[in-house]
Amino acid sequence: MNHQIAVKKKILMIQPMIGIGDLIWVKPWIDEAITRHEVIFMSKPSACAATILSEHPGLRMISLCRSQRGKTGKHDGILGFIRLWLDVRKVNPDEIWILHKSWRYAAVGWLARVRKRYGYGMGKQSLFLSGPNLFQRKDNGIHPREAVRLFMSKRGIELSNDHPKITVNSVSVETAKKLVPKNREVLFIGVGATTADRRWSLDNFALLVEKIADEFPLSVFVLCGSSNETQYGQYIKEKLRAYEQRVILVFDQPLDTVIGIAKISKLYIGNDTSLLNIAAAVDLNCIRIYASKLPVLNSERIFCVNSMNSKKESLKVNINDITPQQVFNCVRKLLIINN
Repeated sequence: MNHQIAVKKKILMIQPMIGIGDLIWVKPWIDEAITRHEVIFMSKPSACAATILSEHPGLRMISLCRSQRGKTGKHDGILGFIRLWLDVRKVNPDEIWILHKSWRYAAVGWLARVRKRYGYGMGKQSLFLSGPNLFQRKDNGIHPREAVRLFMSKRGIELSNDHPKITVNSVSVETAKKLVPKNREVLFIGVGATTADRRWSLDNFALLVEKIADEFPLSVFVLCGSSNETQYGQYIKEKLRAYEQRVILVFDQPLDTVIGIAKISKLYIGNDTSLLNIAAAVDLNCIRIYASKLPVLNSERIFCVNSMNSKKESLKVNINDITPQQVFNCVRKLLIINN
């Protein structure tokens, strides 16, 4: 029987989504591609690829500096397009894999004379690809993970298990342990969200923590978010003066320490999807508080508490329709199971 020998190629892989959670979603396919090819990975700094993909120490990375939540970078505008073209020329890849529908990266690859250029093929992007379209405009709402799964399948990469997994190093775990008291159950709570309509009220978080603290006296609470969300943690802690020694604020730690905290925790609770995906990727049970139709990771580690039901799913919903008691009921169940 003849077996084809896989050819190792130099692949410039471009993943232009801005969030950490977006990168974690598609990490399993990226991990596998890295084992098969020489991958140069281009992503936005906000995706924190160096930390999320740290298990691949030899991976070459390039920062994609454009369209970063209102901030412009060196790859924005006409001059930015030229700089991006120069960066691609320097790499001189055999192929470009674009995990997105944007035409810009396909056009840059075409101008840089990269012979094989693969992407989703929606809209104008199809004009600059070397192969047939993978998706049509009607597929615009496809889940990002499903899009990458289909894309990677066309590139010969298929997985038996596509659940994201983050490798946590021992230094991160030891650093995290120094932030919390010994012999306590750590509950990891993400209090931030990208937009206000996806953020559960701070008063609800405070009431939830109070309920958990009363019933589970060994619990401590690590409130986490981005550095510009520090005031959320401070507000909640101020509301919990009777328990303030059990409330720890982590809004200024590097991402690898945050990952370490998730690893040593008993449970994640929150509406921050980046932290949710991190927690699920280190095998931590998670409670997601949400009132959104935005896609979420389909994982046996994630338990959703939401304000939608079959009768009102088509109506506008409010995340604060979810009560602290509803979330607490789920917390109690999971903590009892864990114990």
